Amino acid sequence: MNVDELVSVVVMLSVPVAGLGLLAGSIVGIVVGKPRTKRIWATVLTLEVVLGILLLYGFFVVFGAVDGSWVPLAFAGAVTATAVLMIWQLFKAKARYITVGAVWVVLVSLVAGAVARSVHDQGLLVLRSADAQVDLQLYEPFAPGTLAKSLTGESTLQFSADLPRLDGATALYPLYASFARATYPPGDYDPEADLGDSSEPPPDEWTTYSEVICSRTANAFANLLDGAADAVFLMGVSDQQREEAAARGLELELTPIGREAFVFIVSQGNPVSDLTSEQIRDIYSGQVDNWRQVGGKNHQIDAYQREEGSGSQTALQGVMDGRPIKEPLRNERISGMDPMARAVADYKNSDHAIGFSFRHYLETMVGYDQIKLLSIDGVAPTPDNIASGAYPFTVDFYAVTARPVEPGLPVDDPYQSELVYEPDPERAANAQRLIGWILTDQGQELVRAVGYVPIDG
Repeated sequence: MNVDELVSVVVMLSVPVAGLGLLAGSIVGIVVGKPRTKRIWATVLTLEVVLGILLLYGFFVVFGAVDGSWVPLAFAGAVTATAVLMIWQLFKAKARYITVGAVWVVLVSLVAGAVARSVHDQGLLVLRSADAQVDLQLYEPFAPGTLAKSLTGESTLQFSADLPRLDGATALYPLYASFARATYPPGDYDPEADLGDSSEPPPDEWTTYSEVICSRTANAFANLLDGAADAVFLMGVSDQQREEAAARGLELELTPIGREAFVFIVSQGNPVSDLTSEQIRDIYSGQVDNWRQVGGKNHQIDAYQREEGSGSQTALQGVMDGRPIKEPLRNERISGMDPMARAVADYKNSDHAIGFSFRHYLETMVGYDQIKLLSIDGVAPTPDNIASGAYPFTVDFYAVTARPVEPGLPVDDPYQSELVYEPDPERAANAQRLIGWILTDQGQELVRAVGYVPIDG
């Protein structure tokens, strides 16, 4: 043991030894001292015990055994105040007891409020982590009883080989699954498999391949940049995602294929049914934080958001029209559109929460009756108002492809610096054929059949 280690051990041992010595001295002073001396030693003993508890708590916080909280500090303060009042008999007896009672009533009230808030937050954290979505298997293109839509006649486009590999947002999976049903050969296209050729043998028993999957917006976009997906179907592309593509030497092509309403939702228990566009921006910029300011009850607004890169968060950024979005609290950032809807519908948030999503997803794919879609500027998000453009937050959704700005150059990727973006030319060509077909009457027929609004209204 070197000198530094010896000094550290001595210091570590001296603190508890000194504390125990002072504790013993305090007890002796209380037992043998005069009345006034006893009070002094009793006060010292109280402070020693409180300080010891706080030091022990701090030790557990530092080493991650417990989370930091103000409750132990408040408890220590209440104990100290009570001890001082009672030991020194400050004030008359009645006033003393009233003061001590008031201290503890305030403490208990604060702790009860903290516990209630914690329970509320934990419920939301469960919603965030569960991230339950609709059962995508129900829309698998050729599954028995599939909810994917069929054309009224035979498709003018049919693939037999070099199938484009498709991925996309959850809300759009029923649509591009219907495209696959119309143009792909019958087969097993598991939406939760890995992107790949379903005819190839997988490397192990846990892996399956499918040409049509749904990994959600952020993962689908990553698959596009990596060259794993030939086309992805998204509600939009964020500035951050565009920058990522440009940094990797890729050019994105966004083809609008339909229209949808980006909607804001509240619980059925909330009396507010209509907000203006400006009120939405005020809420999500943090200028308005109480429902009373927009015609509701006197409750704080819990304005939920999605993770960066999700389709709905990108749509919110478009709605804000350049205004900065306030940083959400920990419990206000929710992963997944279904957890967003459930968080808003939760009875504990009946008058407090506002969230956002897309009309078709909420009305058709999840169908929560505990929430309502707000009108914006007095216009409801109906198909007719989407088609006419009367609904203010009408958005296009896209088939997105990528190609290298300069073919053959290495992709700028810190993990794959030698990777060259070279998508299969036959599949890439077929992806363009598919997108062209989607814009025909047959493709737009499926857009309408699924429940979206065709691109031309």
